[in-house]
Amino acid sequence: MTRVSLKGICDAALEKISARARPFYFYSMLRRVNARRQNEIADLMAACSDYSFPFLNLLIFGSKASDFVRTKRRMRGLSQAELAVIEKAVPQFEAAFWNAARSYADDARASMVTEAYVRRILANPKVAAYVRVAHPKVFRDLSRLKFKCAATELTGAVAASRTAHSSTR
Repeated sequence: MTRVSLKGICDAALEKISARARPFYFYSMLRRVNARRQNEIADLMAACSDYSFPFLNLLIFGSKASDFVRTKRRMRGLSQAELAVIEKAVPQFEAAFWNAARSYADDARASMVTEAYVRRILANPKVAAYVRVAHPKVFRDLSRLKFKCAATELTGAVAASRTAHSSTR
């Protein structure tokens, strides 16, 4: 078993992420950034409840060049030009996200209202029987959607009454 050296990891970050045993490469990756950034990364990982190595890589590579500890082998962070492009694009993506979220909420609300309306209509046995006879495909689709139709409950009773009625003829 490989012994993990915690040298170079700030104590605050270590407290936040050491709830579980991590592989040695997890700490070696974290060791590449300064203590302030280690603490930020630990906060982000705790907030997202994601302590995975790919998420750590994402956070490390998203660090500024000034956050990296100078070692023999230096990792390259994002340049100022790359950060500027990202910061310029974020508001557009954020606006698109919130538009999609609002649209989704509106669609979900409309779907709930429509579903309640269809359930109420199909609860009427006469309407349900008419839809079943006049529009069997629509009735079959509604049945697949798990709408509880009065006609589906009456199917057995109607069939029994029809056979009883036809046998008396």
